Amino acid sequence: MTVAGPVQDLMLLFARRLTPDTAAVKVTGDGGLLEHWLAHTAV
Repeated sequence: MTVAGPVQDLMLLFARRLTPDTAAVKVTGDGGLLEHWLAHTAV
């Protein structure tokens, strides 16, 4: 799985201020892995 996009948008994604389906963020591979990681890591 890879997550790509502008650094600002990636940081907002990791801080849970954007969702993975945001147009500026591209998730390839197993998107469920990203969802799992976001659900089980601290903000």
